[in-house]
Amino acid sequence: MVVNARVFSADYNGNNMTLQDYLAANFAELYESMKAKNANGITVDEDISDKFDVNAEILDGQYAGKTIAYCLASHEGGRELLSQDAALRKRITEQGLNALVRSGSDSGKSALYCLVCSQDGRDILLSDPSLVKQINEHGLNNVIATGDCAGESVCSGY
Repeated sequence: MVVNARVFSADYNGNNMTLQDYLAANFAELYESMKAKNANGITVDEDISDKFDVNAEILDGQYAGKTIAYCLASHEGGRELLSQDAALRKRITEQGLNALVRSGSDSGKSALYCLVCSQDGRDILLSDPSLVKQINEHGLNNVIATGDCAGESVCSGY
């Protein structure tokens, strides 16, 4: 069953792209997994974005150990979607913003880290005090132990 027959470019195009559209275009494996978990009663062209828990850890596949919040914050198009969609930002909890990626090349990073490391991410934080209130000590003080960013933290001088 096709959930959404519309075709979108891989980048956010400013035309009211939903979370579902963005995930389908940029994180196909993750999108298909989320769609399968929410398949009951879905009709063609129904937007199921609100059924995706953006804060839950992804347990399998190539995005295992990450959250949807992290996937959005770590990509330019995802940050553009976050900047345009206040309701989506409000769905990000303290846990989701500060959760550390548990494995892989992004191990030790968080959605917060990705937002702080880019100007558009910092702009999102500056424009949304309720998102800033979700920052906790764990997110601020975590030092990445491995990979290209080893030794860095949110407070590394960005």
